[in-house]
Amino acid sequence: MTTGHAEMLDRGIHMDDQMAALASTAASTVVSALTTDAWERARTLVRGLWERHRPAEADDAERDVADARALLLGAGHRDHTDRADARAGGETDPTAAWEERFRRLLDADPAAAAALTALVDELAGRRPGEEGANGTAATRTELRAEARDSAQVFMAGRDITNIRLS
Repeated sequence: MTTGHAEMLDRGIHMDDQMAALASTAASTVVSALTTDAWERARTLVRGLWERHRPAEADDAERDVADARALLLGAGHRDHTDRADARAGGETDPTAAWEERFRRLLDADPAAAAALTALVDELAGRRPGEEGANGTAATRTELRAEARDSAQVFMAGRDITNIRLS
C-alpha cells in the first residue's frame, strides 16, 4: 500500500520541493488547457500518464479531466462521492484537485516526474530540453509591431513589461 502525501506530512516527511513545484505546474497547465482547443490533447496525455504509471486509475483520471472541463465551462460536474479517490470535503477547485492528484502520483512513483514534465512541456508548446531562466522551461514568444507617425506601441511579454516603441 502506498503512503499518501497527507500521511507523509503528518509524519513530518515533506515532498521534495521540485516534485511539489512540478505537481503545481502540471495542475495549472492541464487545467488551463481544459478551456482551450488543447483540452482533448490534455485528456489524452493525462490518460497516457496514468496508463504508464497507475494503469488501474487511468479511466478515472480521464473522466476527471472531462469533469474538470465541465466544471470550468460551467456545466457542472458529476458526483465523486462513490469513488475511492474522491477528495475529502468535496473539492471543487480543479487546479487544487489536480495538484493533489499529481502529488499522489509522484509520491507513489517518483519516476513519473519525467513523463509529467514531458506532459507539461507538450501542453505549453515547449520543445524537449528547452530551458529558460532559473532552470524553468522556456517558451519562445515573438512580438512584432510597427509605430508610424505619432503612434505608440506598448507590448508586454511573460517577464517583460511596458516596452515602449516610438
